[in-house]
Amino acid sequence: PATRPRAAADSGAAAARAALRPRAPDDVVAILARALPLLVAADSLLPATPAGRELSWYVRAELEDAAAALAAAQRLVFDATAPAEQVAPGSNIEVTETLWNGGARPVTWHLTPDSAITVGPGELATRPLRLSAPGTVTEPYFLRSPRQGDLYAWPEVDGSAGLPFDPPLAVPFAVTVAGAPVRVRQELTYRAVSAVTGESRRPVRVAPAVSVLLDREAAVRPRDTTTPLPVVVRLAEEVGAPVEGELRLQLPSGWTASPLAAPVRLAPGEGREFRFAVSPPAGLRAGRYEIAAAFRDAAGREYTRGFRLIDYPHIQPYPLFADAHMAVTAVDVTVPPALRTRPVGYVMGAGDEVPAALAQLGIRVEPLTAESLGAGTDLARYGTIVIGVRVFDTRPELAGANPRLLEWVRSGGTLVVQYQQAVWAERGLAPYPLTFARPADRVTDETAPVTMVEPASPLLTVPNRIGAADWLGWVQERGLWFPRSWDAHWQPLLAMADPGQEPQQGALLVAPFGTGTVIYTGLAFFRQLPAGVPGAYRLFVNLLAGGR
Repeated sequence: PATRPRAAADSGAAAARAALRPRAPDDVVAILARALPLLVAADSLLPATPAGRELSWYVRAELEDAAAALAAAQRLVFDATAPAEQVAPGSNIEVTETLWNGGARPVTWHLTPDSAITVGPGELATRPLRLSAPGTVTEPYFLRSPRQGDLYAWPEVDGSAGLPFDPPLAVPFAVTVAGAPVRVRQELTYRAVSAVTGESRRPVRVAPAVSVLLDREAAVRPRDTTTPLPVVVRLAEEVGAPVEGELRLQLPSGWTASPLAAPVRLAPGEGREFRFAVSPPAGLRAGRYEIAAAFRDAAGREYTRGFRLIDYPHIQPYPLFADAHMAVTAVDVTVPPALRTRPVGYVMGAGDEVPAALAQLGIRVEPLTAESLGAGTDLARYGTIVIGVRVFDTRPELAGANPRLLEWVRSGGTLVVQYQQAVWAERGLAPYPLTFARPADRVTDETAPVTMVEPASPLLTVPNRIGAADWLGWVQERGLWFPRSWDAHWQPLLAMADPGQEPQQGALLVAPFGTGTVIYTGLAFFRQLPAGVPGAYRLFVNLLAGGR
């Protein structure tokens, strides 16, 4: 029964395409206005069966397209602005709606079901509107619930599942054009003005009144250290209203903090950092512990999450939320005194978080640049130098400092080279030849069994004896860019493989060079150390110690 109105609507669409002149779109307004009710009629005649509901989805999509086409042909411009970029959940939003009629005929703007105004050709009409913000913050629907292992929770939320983000806050407009109803939803935006870039539009988002974030999500400490752990909490007022209350840490049993709580008073838009010194109890066992922060305002509302705004000129801003908690890993690790008293030189790699991770063990890490490696620094002050991941790809100027670096190794230094791509081998930067396959060998299964080819090697025994437990809890992968073949000077220490692969032995290679040592490792320490993996810390300390 829906065939006739649908066929008539299709005929009207074809007539509109034939009559369309881009410089005079008004000619197709009447045609589109006749087609619109026909699509509504076709949808109403579809049966309530699975096939009918599926077809209805397509008809309604065409109905939206037809309404948008009619509005464009009539040259209607819809706009909705708010006085602030961020609003609190459930708050009132004072919206200004604007309708401009650029077409040749008048239109009717329905302000409420019982009231309407006529907007003539070339006229601009505005009206104030008060809306209630949603009760939930602007956050991707698949991040609202905790992940199930490595899988996102995937609820069906307002038809959003499968979309990259939730639909933006939008304001409805109801207009009659040439007798046909047009229903559109216009994104609600904030009009930002800059003396440099001029006017820009930014989507209005729902944010918590107070953002609560810790300065890091993970921390590591040697199990037997007595040094208090510094914890920094950042509070920020986000919706333009003063707040006051109390910030308090939530600690594992037996842990203490100085102070445990702090009074807070924030002006609109103000952000402040609060510092705490947290001490675990004596005899702390190795393991993972949780520290959290909570802010309670004067009305008794509690805030335990915060966000950072992802904001670049080429994309729309979007908040990235996180819980205000920190995972603290107590590691049973022995750090030689020399690593705390004598600095470790470090050449920063791409997105490198390893130095900050090592500093948590009390290891003195000093950054090295191309200039300091070239001639500006006496390298004899370092017992160990570490090369960050992909250094020779991302910082090609460092290749010129490589001869001096190898000469330092020859005189007794320990050089730890984290994963590099093929340029390290192909340009002769390694002390002895080795080759990488294309694509490079890697082990992507973070639980892949690891065999110690040389279990008595000092790098696997001093000062921490590496065993099966040290390969537990690794994240994302074992490692990448393992060499496929190497000169006889190199000695492989480990073997591992993904399911179905032959064992790979390129994950950890060591070679003497003069009176010093060169270590190459494709193990993904750059992932494991920031994630607080205990075994990765124990093994990396061994590499820094060079077996001493």
